[in-house]
Amino acid sequence: MEQTTGIRVDPTEPRDVYSICTPCPAEESICSFKSSSPTGHGNDGLEIGASSGGKVSSSKPVASGSRICTPASHSQPHGQNAVGLLSTDADHQHLAFRIGQHLVYLDLNACICEAAFNIESLKVEVACVYHLQIPDEKSSKGLLPIIGELKCCGNVLDGAESIDYIGQLASEQKCIEAFVDDWVPKRLMKLYIDFCTKSSEAPNKKLLKKLYNLEVSEDEIILSDCGLQDLSISPLLEALRSHKTIAMLDLSHNMLGNETIESLQQIFTSSSQTYGGLTLDLHCNRFGPTALFQICECAVMTERLEVLNLAGNRLTDGCSSYLFTILQKCKALYSLDVEQCSITSRTVQKMADALHEGSVLSHLSIGKNNPISGNTMLNLLSKLASLKRLADIVPSLLTAMNCGEIINQLWI
Repeated sequence: MEQTTGIRVDPTEPRDVYSICTPCPAEESICSFKSSSPTGHGNDGLEIGASSGGKVSSSKPVASGSRICTPASHSQPHGQNAVGLLSTDADHQHLAFRIGQHLVYLDLNACICEAAFNIESLKVEVACVYHLQIPDEKSSKGLLPIIGELKCCGNVLDGAESIDYIGQLASEQKCIEAFVDDWVPKRLMKLYIDFCTKSSEAPNKKLLKKLYNLEVSEDEIILSDCGLQDLSISPLLEALRSHKTIAMLDLSHNMLGNETIESLQQIFTSSSQTYGGLTLDLHCNRFGPTALFQICECAVMTERLEVLNLAGNRLTDGCSSYLFTILQKCKALYSLDVEQCSITSRTVQKMADALHEGSVLSHLSIGKNNPISGNTMLNLLSKLASLKRLADIVPSLLTAMNCGEIINQLWI
């Protein structure tokens, strides 16, 4: 018997039809992409197997922790190593999925979500990796596969399987059959992949999965917690520039700074979409006060902005004049969140001064900031009393703050 990496193979032995017995030879595998981004976040260089005839497509990037190849014949040349099947490191076992004539490999750890086997998340992973490497018309049109049933050994995987069982499938090199139910267009995802290819960047796997989200429209872009920084987000920003239509943009819980806001300002300014509601969720990033200047200077954003969430950014009182301008200019703004932004009474007073009778503001969050003086809160509440939606805004404001003493003073 010849020995391969972690597997003993006898070419004369009959083989289990569900076992992965035709891996891509090591000699035919390449590293398709090495990310030049200094930000990492799980997007380092990736290995893929060979396509048909031993040729490899290096024109398309692959998401981190994944490999894809075309099954070879049942006979394997002596002395060749199996790629992507077993690792000598138990922490890096792979599951294999057969889709038509392709084998897709996923890191076993990527199939486990919060210490449980998540079948829907797994289908998304398989769909994204498969899309990245299929060199056909559907891929060129930005069509993404919708994965239906997953079968192994004749049994349908329904998500009730234990982690131990899934781990056993990986250790025994069992091949999971994946069936494509349909194809769905995802233009923004295609644009993002294309710009990653142009810049020789490996796609961000978390970002890919969120762009694939079948439950939201192409105008709703929800990319929270993707490990994005000002440099690594560049391919996405180029994609957004070409995509043009945005109704909601959620970039919360990343590590973005002022440079990204400047790019977003340019994107919206060049967009032909000059009306329609816009939601910007930018909470929990690294934006400073001058990031708000970009919003103030963009006529398209001030015209369309309805919801602005800036919570968890260190804006400080340096943002006071910008918040004043936003409240004055953004006629459609009905929700503003500046919780935990290190602001003081000075900024809150500026916000109070900016409020006017025509404002449609119905939600204002200013909690978890530095202590705000009683006089400033009285001035703010007095201004809020003139707004049309006082019944909505006062409870949301008071629940975030300890305002018992101020309320007593207000009603004396």
